[in-house]
Amino acid sequence: MRLGCEATAIDINPVAWFILKCTLEYPQKLAGQVRPLPKFALESPEFMEAFLKGSGKLSKNQAQKEVAQYQQGLFPPPEADLAWHVRAWGWWVLQQARKDLERFYPTIDGKPSVAYLWARTVTCKNCRATIPLLKTRWLCKKDDKRIVLTMEPNADKTGVVLGIQNDLPVVGGNVAQKREHDKRLGAGTMSRSGAACPCCSAIMKGEDIRYEGQSGRLRQVMTAAVYESPTGKEYRLPTKEDILAFEIAQASLKPLFDEIPFDLPLEPVPRGASRVSGGSAFSIQPFGVTCWHQLFNTRQLIAIGTFIKYTREATRAMLDAGYDKEWSTSISSLLALAVDRLADRGSTVCSWTVGWDKIRNTFTRFALPYTWDYAESVPISDSSGGYPGSIDWISRYVEHASRIAPAIASIKNKSAIAERDATYDLILTDPPYYDAIPYADLMDFFYVWLRRSLFGLSSETAVAFSEPLSPKWSVELQDGELVDDSGRHNGDRKESKKSYEDGMSRAFASCHEALMRDGRLVIVFAHKQPDAWETLVGAIIRSGFVVDASWPIQTEMANRTRALASAALSSSVWLVCRKRPETARPGWDNRVLEETCHRLKCVSLRCRALQHWVIEERTSLRSWPRFARIPLRRKLSWNGSAS
Repeated sequence: MRLGCEATAIDINPVAWFILKCTLEYPQKLAGQVRPLPKFALESPEFMEAFLKGSGKLSKNQAQKEVAQYQQGLFPPPEADLAWHVRAWGWWVLQQARKDLERFYPTIDGKPSVAYLWARTVTCKNCRATIPLLKTRWLCKKDDKRIVLTMEPNADKTGVVLGIQNDLPVVGGNVAQKREHDKRLGAGTMSRSGAACPCCSAIMKGEDIRYEGQSGRLRQVMTAAVYESPTGKEYRLPTKEDILAFEIAQASLKPLFDEIPFDLPLEPVPRGASRVSGGSAFSIQPFGVTCWHQLFNTRQLIAIGTFIKYTREATRAMLDAGYDKEWSTSISSLLALAVDRLADRGSTVCSWTVGWDKIRNTFTRFALPYTWDYAESVPISDSSGGYPGSIDWISRYVEHASRIAPAIASIKNKSAIAERDATYDLILTDPPYYDAIPYADLMDFFYVWLRRSLFGLSSETAVAFSEPLSPKWSVELQDGELVDDSGRHNGDRKESKKSYEDGMSRAFASCHEALMRDGRLVIVFAHKQPDAWETLVGAIIRSGFVVDASWPIQTEMANRTRALASAALSSSVWLVCRKRPETARPGWDNRVLEETCHRLKCVSLRCRALQHWVIEERTSLRSWPRFARIPLRRKLSWNGSAS
């Protein structure tokens, strides 16, 4: 699209399809179009000042003067693009939601909370005390701010008394000593052995905790509240008002979801299946989490439900205000994405990052783990995980995407093997990575909320989100999401692998049919398992393609959670394929094998010679003065890299 090409995007998963609609279709289709701002936006000095300053042409004083003139009716309502209408209606949804939700997030001593920290609890099998399951007791660990949660058994040893200790000194002479001291100082109750009881030192093993979870006996306790101060985020112990505000939320849950389509998300979470490259991506079911709504506490459910309620009301309000269907559908769709972003930062899987004073979102990697302690965001605040931040992020993207040269994409929600109504010069696909990621299972987290937000919006979304959960593999139709997941085949790994391999061949064969004679198929793939590459190459050959070129491109963020302290892939390989001539035969050529063996032998001999030479040179350099070693060391390093 950036190159001005006519583009078609196809995805079988409704969530991915919907995101493509919001990122590739709506901003471009409505680029350059403007509509008058709604009346409620004109009545808000705060919003209008931000709008006028956003043009970049007015100072703060000038903006304030113009706001007054607009409110007095001296000027007609200003016209704004799609991004500012998303901000306006997002602001409207936020104001309505705040009226309903403020009582659940009390302000203590004039300081509104921006997050609440929780720990799950289990009853000790030995002394029957309540054990808070804490992975760490550190609340904040920065160079200039070190805060830890203290924990002591109470008088009758039925539980613990929590406290907060500020300004802890750094202890230790070197980095290793400091790290070890901090590890002991902030040690929680959880370890690989299980949960250590602070009252009797007994260990609740992992199987004990899982049994308690499946029996519905895992509870939770609020450990701390976080509030904003002039110097940054501060921590305090929860008050009676904090606890009472959370408890009264339970009574509001059912009446709220009675107004929302499909009620609470009672759809089942997937069990997940063990993978060749590792364990299951889901570790929540063994602890008693069987439905999607169980991944949220009561207050989080009420917050998400409230924003869904007013997002749906905003759609009706836009139509009542005279917005055309296309404009209102685009804005409502983007507002629905904000609700999903809210859910991503508002589940009981979110954790608190002690080095950044922020809430980490649900999906830090392609998995849904069970967390012992979690952080609860305040969605009506401007802080991390709040609704204003979600709206701002989406609006900024819309502004960016609207600047792309006009080019309309065709976004389709269908299978890769479905019949095509056109042929293409280039097909680029990033296929499922074998058994690495259970895409549809993970997307169901977002699907259940989008389905409730979008119900009745348009005929397209009605068809896409008609089922309770996103489409998986259908044995009857031999179609659906294509991943090697034995859970979709009654635990039969051989059948799962065969289904994946056959499906990849059929998908590439469909690409072969849809491609121009001199077109190119580009496949993006990354995997650490040889079987995955064997399957991919086999599917490419079987479907009638030959690989022209391959390019390893560093596509992954080095600072992502998955990459920290692990051998995670940082690059993807881009395979460029063309249709194989009918006269060519698939398979290996003897000359290729012979040349490969010869080159590998040469490389091996050169490496051995280089290694021997470097060892000899380093040995002879040991007696040289230090200043004389530097140039030669640089030379050795350069020669080694070149070879």
